Amino acid sequence: VAIHSENWKERYLGLPVHVGRSRRKTFAYIKGSICGRMYGWKEKLLAKESKEGLVEGVAHAIPTYGMSCFDLTKSLCSEIDSLLGKFWWNQQDKNNSMRWISWDKLTQPKAGGGLEFTDMNAFNIAMLSSQGWQLLQNPYNLCARVLKARYFPYCHVLEAEPKEGISCSWRSILHRLELIKHGYIWRIGDGTGVKIWTDPWIPRAWSLITHKYRGSQ
Repeated sequence: VAIHSENWKERYLGLPVHVGRSRRKTFAYIKGSICGRMYGWKEKLLAKESKEGLVEGVAHAIPTYGMSCFDLTKSLCSEIDSLLGKFWWNQQDKNNSMRWISWDKLTQPKAGGGLEFTDMNAFNIAMLSSQGWQLLQNPYNLCARVLKARYFPYCHVLEAEPKEGISCSWRSILHRLELIKHGYIWRIGDGTGVKIWTDPWIPRAWSLITHKYRGSQ
């Protein structure tokens, strides 16, 4: 195709074409985008109600698409949370105002004394788990069929295992499928797709499921 070189720094639909060894560095631009938005906001005299709307409606919306495809790492999510906490507490003429309540407390429900701000790491986990759930619920859509053909052609998605050379996006989704495995059970139909001894199909029959642990004989 006469392609002599390729620019790995390009983005497609706002996401990086290539994810290097350091995901934190690859997705640092998301933190930069949020920081850029807040730089313009801090020049204005904003009431707490306005700040709340900007944090939830704008700042938290910026990484949503990226979080639905990639694990942005817990450290980067913590940095974004810290950035938003700083914006929330700072006054217009002060850059290091006292933070009277921790960000973890602010992410709690309002009934529990918080403001229901989004915990970025928990949100990232939820978005990736949702993608895994879609693969379970819609195994015949285009995305599910492509992933199956590429990564787990001979087994169910919940039996897929990480291998060398898989994409960062699939590795991220695969990691969060473990969360689904701990809470799902089969709803029995004709029973043709259920493995009676290994699949969870009775809510209290955890003892019927065989778990393998590393190092066990």
